[in-house]
Amino acid sequence: MGLIDDNLEPMEKELENLNRDRGVVLSLALEIEDTLEGVIASYFVTNDSIKKSLLEINLINELTFEKKIQLFRKICIQEKVDKSEIDALFSSIKLVQEWRNKVAHWKTSVDPYKRETFLRKREVFGMGKFIQLDKEILERLHLEKENAVKAIIDLHRMFHGLDKK
Repeated sequence: MGLIDDNLEPMEKELENLNRDRGVVLSLALEIEDTLEGVIASYFVTNDSIKKSLLEINLINELTFEKKIQLFRKICIQEKVDKSEIDALFSSIKLVQEWRNKVAHWKTSVDPYKRETFLRKREVFGMGKFIQLDKEILERLHLEKENAVKAIIDLHRMFHGLDKK
């Protein structure tokens, strides 16, 4: 018997579901990242769409997700956004970002006897760090993404005087 035996064949559907769910998490993180990119660009260039696009495409897109998060935090501090509002926003972003990193970098692991799929941290051998990406986690990540995107857009509106806070 090799690494893959006959017991894994019935796991195809579970593996497809895990891969689909990984894609969902990546999409949630990308939506936050895209929102950050647009808001950061419009923070620095407001009335010139060509300059804004150049900034976004040539500079902001080149930053890592983490650098975009740090830059937006600095903007919030510069704009004197309430600390509790900043903390709530970045807590939502960080949760989605942490799960994005897990689904992008952790290995797939299966237990064909329990018919379960897991994500396993790459450097762990044998017993160690395993997590399941289940419906409850996905629902929480959807909620946190919605909270983050709404807060980013609300702050964007506040920065440009479109809403009074």
